[in-house]
Amino acid sequence: MVLYDDHVVGFVSEKVNTKGYIELYTTFGERKNNKTIKVWYLVIDANTSYNILLGRPSINRLRAIILTPHLAMKLFSLSRDILTVHVD
Repeated sequence: MVLYDDHVVGFVSEKVNTKGYIELYTTFGERKNNKTIKVWYLVIDANTSYNILLGRPSINRLRAIILTPHLAMKLFSLSRDILTVHVD
């Protein structure tokens, strides 16, 4: 993990200190229908129900469409199949 000394602003405008960031290749989808990109994860110490918040740079790199009412994300795999990633 690379140290990163800054803060982010939470949902109710509170400041949350960062611990650092880590750059990982992350695979979206399963088996042969997947897509892998490099994602920078900012590590924070916060009491939240979220595991990660995927930011716009990653969503844009995936060329993904977010379907908030369906709690899903759609994107093309390398073979041009449409992948659907659902919340678990």
